[in-house]
Amino acid sequence: MHNRRDIVNNSGADLFLSIHMNAFGSSSAGGLHVFYARNHPEAEETAKRIQECIASLTGAKPHAVKTASDSLFLMKDPVPPAVLVECGFITNPDEERLLNTEEYRAKIAFAIANAISE
Repeated sequence: MHNRRDIVNNSGADLFLSIHMNAFGSSSAGGLHVFYARNHPEAEETAKRIQECIASLTGAKPHAVKTASDSLFLMKDPVPPAVLVECGFITNPDEERLLNTEEYRAKIAFAIANAISE
C-alpha cells in the first residue's frame, strides 16, 4: 500500500480514481458509495457527478457522497485530488450477479469516464 501511495503522490496526475467493490457482513447491504479525499474538497463535485452518472446509467442505489475516512489508506492526504468509488456489494447476491457481468461493468466504466470528461 505504501508503494501504491508513492506512485499516486509522484504521478503528477490531475485526478486519482480508485475503483472497488464493497463487502459487508449482511447480504442486505447494497448500493453505490463514492468518497473524496478530505484534503481535496474540490473533488466533491467530481465525486457527486461520478455517482450521478453511474446511478443514472445502471439504476444502482446511490448513498450520500462523503469524505473518505482515514481508514482508507490511499485516500489519506493524497497529492492529487482523489475519488474512491465503491461500485456495489459483492456480499449482496443481486449486486454480485450484476457486477459479474461484463455489460454492467462496462456501464460503470462508461459512466465514470463521462463524469470525469465533464
